[in-house]
Amino acid sequence: FVFFCLLALAYISDFGTALVYFAAMLIILALRLSAIKITVIISAGALLAATAAIKLIPYVSARFSLYRHVWEYASSGGYQQTQTMMSISSGGLFGLSLGNGNLHNVSAADTDLVFGMIAEEFGLIFALCVALIFALFVIYAAVCITRTRSIYYAVTSSAASGIFICQAILNIFGSVDLLPLTGVTLPFISNGGSSMIA
Repeated sequence: FVFFCLLALAYISDFGTALVYFAAMLIILALRLSAIKITVIISAGALLAATAAIKLIPYVSARFSLYRHVWEYASSGGYQQTQTMMSISSGGLFGLSLGNGNLHNVSAADTDLVFGMIAEEFGLIFALCVALIFALFVIYAAVCITRTRSIYYAVTSSAASGIFICQAILNIFGSVDLLPLTGVTLPFISNGGSSMIA
């Protein structure tokens, strides 16, 4: 079932969400089956598929060529990320206050780049607290594993927290060029809730 979902996401070129689902699948495999050999084989296959996607799909290749070089392409392919980083720095520690930021003029500011909007308007301290919430969610899921009466609940809580933290990492780190920009939303915060429902 997971491979069908991954193929469907690859068909519609949503590789960011495919990566999030793949991470959840690895968590489930590791906790439920404890099959390290199968997990390594699947991960190696996924790495080969990702390498092929980077080489063969033009827009994926363009995003990876921009990775760690957005300032060199600030007026073209790196525009969104450079604007996000400038907005984060202009917000300072305490922000410019709600509605006074400029990042909302950039495309996808309320979805893919929402972390930059938070940092600009509410400040870096508030934005880091938002990121900390996702880390605490993972810690809470780890604590729940030892308290559950069923392996199903342990695996479910771990996979759900894995989805949220993976999606948050891709969104936050992608918007500041620590990872390639994948276009995934920040859970519970970004505009549009269809990805959360899915």
